Amino acid sequence: MRAFRLHRAIISTGLILASIVSGQTNKIEHMPFPPLKGAYKKVTNNFRDYTNFNVETVRGMDFSSDGNLYAINTHGSRLVRHVDVTADPEASWPTLNNPVSMDVWGDRVVVLGGATHSLAIHDRFTGEVLGHHELPSEPGDLIMDETTGIAYISSQAENLVIALDLNNTNNIVELERHEIPGEQPRFMYLDTHPISLERVLVVAPMLSGNNTAPLPGAIGVEFTREQATGEIVNVSGFANGGLPDEDLLVLPLVGGASPPVLPSGREAGTLMLEHARNPLTNEYWALTVDLHNDLPGQRGEDELRGIFASNNLAIFAPSALGVPRDLPDRIIDLDDNDPSTAGAQYSSETSVSFPYALAFVPPTNDALAGWAGIASSTGDLVALLDPFGNRVANISLPRGSIPRDLAVDPETGTLLAVYCWGTNKILVYSLNDLLLTPLPLNLGVDPTPQDVKNGRRIFYDAHPSLNGRSTCASCHAAGAADGLAWKLSDLDDDPKDIMVTQSLIGIQDTPAYHWREERFLPDFNGAFPGLLGHAAPLDESPGGDLDDFVEFVFSLQPHANHNQHKKRILDDSQTAQIFRNGLSGSAVRGQDHFIDLPSDGPFSCADCHSLPNGAQGLSVPDSVPDIARARNVGVAHLRQMNHKDQDIVFLSDPALPNSLPVPRGGYGFLHSGNILDLFDFANAFVVLTEQQRTDIAAFMHQFDQGTAPAAHTSVHLTSVGTQASENRIRNLLFQQVKRGWIDVVVSGTTTIQGQSRELRWLYFPGVGGSEGFFESNVAGLPQLTLAQFSGSASLGNANNLFLGVPMGDGRRWAFDPDGDGLRDEEELLLGTDPDDIDSDGDSFPDGYEVAHGANPLLPNTTVPDTNDPIVIFGYPRLDHVGATYAKFFIETDEPVTLDVDTAVAGGPSHKTEVFAPAKRHTVVVQGLDPSSTDGVTNTYTADIRAIDLSGNDTTVQLAFTMLESCTNIEAVEINDLQWASTVPSGNMLDATAEVLVEFERDAPFQAAAPGQVVVLQVMHRLMPDQPWQISPNVTSLQLVQDFDIRTIEPDQTITIAEYNALPGPFLLSPATDDSGRAQVSFSFGGVPVQPDDQLELRLSVQAVLTPSPEHTSLDPVFERFSISSWKMPSTAKSFRGIEFQL
Repeated sequence: MRAFRLHRAIISTGLILASIVSGQTNKIEHMPFPPLKGAYKKVTNNFRDYTNFNVETVRGMDFSSDGNLYAINTHGSRLVRHVDVTADPEASWPTLNNPVSMDVWGDRVVVLGGATHSLAIHDRFTGEVLGHHELPSEPGDLIMDETTGIAYISSQAENLVIALDLNNTNNIVELERHEIPGEQPRFMYLDTHPISLERVLVVAPMLSGNNTAPLPGAIGVEFTREQATGEIVNVSGFANGGLPDEDLLVLPLVGGASPPVLPSGREAGTLMLEHARNPLTNEYWALTVDLHNDLPGQRGEDELRGIFASNNLAIFAPSALGVPRDLPDRIIDLDDNDPSTAGAQYSSETSVSFPYALAFVPPTNDALAGWAGIASSTGDLVALLDPFGNRVANISLPRGSIPRDLAVDPETGTLLAVYCWGTNKILVYSLNDLLLTPLPLNLGVDPTPQDVKNGRRIFYDAHPSLNGRSTCASCHAAGAADGLAWKLSDLDDDPKDIMVTQSLIGIQDTPAYHWREERFLPDFNGAFPGLLGHAAPLDESPGGDLDDFVEFVFSLQPHANHNQHKKRILDDSQTAQIFRNGLSGSAVRGQDHFIDLPSDGPFSCADCHSLPNGAQGLSVPDSVPDIARARNVGVAHLRQMNHKDQDIVFLSDPALPNSLPVPRGGYGFLHSGNILDLFDFANAFVVLTEQQRTDIAAFMHQFDQGTAPAAHTSVHLTSVGTQASENRIRNLLFQQVKRGWIDVVVSGTTTIQGQSRELRWLYFPGVGGSEGFFESNVAGLPQLTLAQFSGSASLGNANNLFLGVPMGDGRRWAFDPDGDGLRDEEELLLGTDPDDIDSDGDSFPDGYEVAHGANPLLPNTTVPDTNDPIVIFGYPRLDHVGATYAKFFIETDEPVTLDVDTAVAGGPSHKTEVFAPAKRHTVVVQGLDPSSTDGVTNTYTADIRAIDLSGNDTTVQLAFTMLESCTNIEAVEINDLQWASTVPSGNMLDATAEVLVEFERDAPFQAAAPGQVVVLQVMHRLMPDQPWQISPNVTSLQLVQDFDIRTIEPDQTITIAEYNALPGPFLLSPATDDSGRAQVSFSFGGVPVQPDDQLELRLSVQAVLTPSPEHTSLDPVFERFSISSWKMPSTAKSFRGIEFQL
């Protein structure tokens, strides 16, 4: 039986949109029901020594009135103070996990947590936490209005700006919240408009779009490939101005009047970074990355190579931003290092790629007032511009600095501090003499594992790209996505639809990757030269640059879903909104529908979108477009959906018959972005009732991300509200520790043995019915219970922050920040560096050397360790399986690397290697074979070899059975394609090729697929960097200009139509024999060549088709269903086409 994913055809036709716009669903009466609560049927977690939320610092440092420099250590979760030229901080205090922003406010320092979604107020002299307030999800920027004591905070997940009154630290009050009509608001600026003199808050959504929207591909064999593969349209010329495309939004301060339409600036850029008003000219400056997904005539990756992003400075006139939708006065190309010379002058050494931070020299410096520093976060450069935007100097930073913030001292305006997120340092330069060596100030420990640091440097390094202008981060901002679709098709060789950028966050357990699930992560190495313009791919040797890059990407962990209940349960009251059909949905019922109800033929949602992550690890046939290479789409995972839902806006233009609803940023769901939102996606499954579809939409709104919400939660336990805080710690944090979802850590002051001490603590859950205890970072101190903490706090003898952190992070956070196996107290006694895992630089962690009798201060070539590592009881532990992958956890008593061999009886072995030593590992074995619905059950055994730092090893086994494939189509693969004979003569060629077609049996045992016709095309190119072209000078007895497709319509009538989706001519093989093999022969008559040309031919497979009863060699006719038969993503790239150099 063969089934098609017909719902995708329904979606692409826009029928759902039409019904919504026409109001057909408005007749449904909303029937309220009591909100339900229920458990998730399945969740997954991250299990590592260090969880990487990749929090990018927004506002990292600030000068106090007495000239001290305060800064947050985002990686090490510390607040530090520098008072003089000493490299190490004078003071360092624990704060919220992965702090993202800070502001000095009088005698206090206000800190926002990036991973802990809270605000903490510290005493700036003692570090003591004076106040605390939980915040909306994923805080970004912090602006203090010092005249009123009001803090303005952006929430990047919930698209909010909130205002908090901080004047009473024991009772912080939220005064207002503004919903931002834009995605992921990050940078803000407290402005006084020079014309109106009104004090306002200017906010920039980081993902503001670029006024483009998708035009989906057409359906049917009669449409050409250009029509079938979709287009990207710039709608800025529409009558209503197109999309809102608002890059800067002006909000009133607390108490101010809010106008009906907010003043704004638009068409400044696609990604909006820091912005501020020039104190000398009163012009408003905004840093932007503008992305070019709509270049005229562009159709493939090669044509975007190194030029898909521009790094700009948008300057608005002083009078701008007082009315809606103001335009910039001018836009400056920051990469052009000499605008006075005709044509752009680009150089990798001077490009200001991903301009992130902006700081102006204040009027206290008469000579340089209004000058600006702009930090290139991926170019390791600070460009100095005069007040009019002309570049006057460059400050080159050490490679890997990744600058995130700039600050000029307000007193003299002569010192420029550069916050280097990549190296965890601040470099202080003299603006009076840039030739002076900068003063380095250390921020402290960066616990990020070394291989992840190396991969982070590669991810954010623009130097090797073409002219140093772009990196992976240009589209995958912060590791996520830009919100746009792109044309990445090679129409002649690999036609495919437009495709929305996918987030890289949380993808380790969602293989394979790309929308067609045709690649594993190392397969993207070709994008470094192909798309970014590197001279060569990354080094692929074991433990080399490619492995480090993969380790960084796999380390990226999503924040919890902000629509989720803190207890990690489904709660209908969390998504109580009324959907566009007039109904409210139940997430609890929606989960049941998602798992149990057939929604696409015999399959339920979960049959393909398997829980816990919504992935299965395979591709399925799509019904559109009618191009075999583009016919397979991956079963997309369901993570990060909470970041994609947007408000719906309408496009209007005389060219449109009706106003067209689109997501505010232009792109929504599905690979092409042409689905409005989650409700629109769920609404495509028309076999379900209206209420069932609404319930499923509500469930997807609360879809678990693989992180417990309590990992972002903090509780301040003091003498104020002690009992309520104790209850929250016990009922929320402790319960999730018991589930194995989080650790709980504590920092602050506690009276121990009559002495108040600054300590850090880790919670150990009790056994049986006991509650458990806390152990401090100082050996020998007594353990404490929560009741003891609470009792001490109620008497004013303790003041502590209790933080939920991801499972596995607690020991590092509380005891061992640098992860070397030694507590800080031990390191002080030994003389080792508590901020460095390897003080002597010999590649052995300090604690490992101490444990085996070696000196951690003397470089050693070996360590006398002869003991095999021990796998902790209960591990390895299988977390879950998909159809083609398995995820498991393993923990050992010492840092180990892993060598995993996975095989099913009679099948090939799959090797997975983990080169970074750690005690806790999350391992995902990829590329396995599914079980099948016809009785083939694939049970794999993984031999897991754990290898310690001295080469001692232990091997354990883990067995698991794969899920069934969620398709009952009898798919075929091409498992061999090679030249049988080639006879070149100059620039001509006579050739024969042999092809092998086999059924994909959902097992490692292949079976020949007889009776199949392979459709191929001969292509050529003159230079390696050119796209392939269909060759006109080909002769063969097997050559046809076109063929027909036979379709059995729903009413059983038969239609035969010419296939136009791809242009001819085509080589048609004879039907494959009983062994699945066939041959094709052709002669290439040559093309005009120049002396320097490098003529190359390619024989490219375009389809594997089943002949219809009407088929003859002279009048070929094929079955339409067979357009979906060839599973191109499962066919090795080397068998999709073969090449010959003439």
